[in-house]
Amino acid sequence: RSAFWSAVVLCTSFIHLTLSRAVLTDMVFSMLVVMSIGVFYWGYAQRAFRNTAIVLGFAIAGVAVLTKGVLGLLFPLGVLGIYLLYKKDLQFLRTPALWLGIGVFLAIAVPWHLIMLQRYGEDFIREYWTNVHVRRILEAEHPKSDSWYFYPGTMWAGVLPWSFFVFPAAETLLRKMKERSREKDAMVFLLIWIGFILVVMQAAHSKLASYIYPAFPAVAIIVGRYLGETLPRLKEGRPVKSFITVTYLMAGLLFLVAVGGIWATFLYSSLIGDKFPVYIFTVLIFGAVVSILVLNARREHGKSLIPIGSVTASLLVLLFLGRASAEPWVSCKDIAEVFQRFDRSDSTVLASKFYVRGVRYYTDRKVAVIDINGSGFFSPHPVPFLNTDQKVLDFLGSQNITYAIVKVSNVHDIVRIADGHFRVEELAQLGGKHILKIQKR
Repeated sequence: RSAFWSAVVLCTSFIHLTLSRAVLTDMVFSMLVVMSIGVFYWGYAQRAFRNTAIVLGFAIAGVAVLTKGVLGLLFPLGVLGIYLLYKKDLQFLRTPALWLGIGVFLAIAVPWHLIMLQRYGEDFIREYWTNVHVRRILEAEHPKSDSWYFYPGTMWAGVLPWSFFVFPAAETLLRKMKERSREKDAMVFLLIWIGFILVVMQAAHSKLASYIYPAFPAVAIIVGRYLGETLPRLKEGRPVKSFITVTYLMAGLLFLVAVGGIWATFLYSSLIGDKFPVYIFTVLIFGAVVSILVLNARREHGKSLIPIGSVTASLLVLLFLGRASAEPWVSCKDIAEVFQRFDRSDSTVLASKFYVRGVRYYTDRKVAVIDINGSGFFSPHPVPFLNTDQKVLDFLGSQNITYAIVKVSNVHDIVRIADGHFRVEELAQLGGKHILKIQKR
């Protein structure tokens, strides 16, 4: 039961849903880290498989390093090492399999790094090591996220719709540790797993929700364990106050979400082209609220997990039905298709900072960024970055005709800068993105 509910909690959590669809390496990296950690623990708990687990754990860590860097080794070894210190059992690693595992890890992880170093030299060191591994520790790529509460808040919000269950699950975990139950060591391992990743990532000034995703499976196991133990008690008719309280809290939160959906629909009606998906989502959420209240009134508390878990399904329905109207706002694919009807030359396209990657990808054209008074990208990009009026004028003067795909604030910047020098014509706009044709007078 605990394994089943742990899987349900993880795969229906909002952060899991988000990262599984995002064009990032974090989901693959995190699952490899989790596999490596799990294999190491399997070898410790089942000593007959110790040697196999050590070699396999290092091999998976090698693939994780190839996916996203040295954290692929640091996370599994850090968690295992601290746990062995807690158990006072470093002898676990005193086996020839350790050296074999290290050899396998090096055979997997090192060749690609050597090839990249040989091919790109100092550029590879500067971008891969200095910028990605060192600079992000010392400087914040996203300053607003560099706070002590960002990761705790992310942990709570990311595990929605199960977030409220974290509190009784944590209380149960701590109680078992105090009671010195037979599960104490496993609980300590889970806490070390979560704590080590949080401490390492909190020390870095660059913070993103995806950075701590490798800790979420441990949270899911803790919550899943709580649900797996609590449901049989509920079936026997024994009330569990913490569980019942959490279901009511979730019903209250979902009610606020449904009301907020209706309010946002009317407030931003001009921006929402197709309101039908929002209405469907609101009805489904209201249905979940009513189901939770009715099941609790009938004392069928355990069944309330069904409407709670269905929240993620409701969100998927919203995204599926609303994709056509939402895509132009969140992607550059549609605006790029419109743009290519006007121009298929090889001139450099001017783009807003937030759109530049999408414009580059979907048009396969050279790009330049307009961001007046902007500070540039966190890492070096081989893209012209125009953050002053003069730079924009010089760039526009370098081409007879310049096409731009920009947000409305940059439209105002271009019109102001081009006044008297260039003729600016708006060709189309879609999803808040404007296509401009800028021509020398």
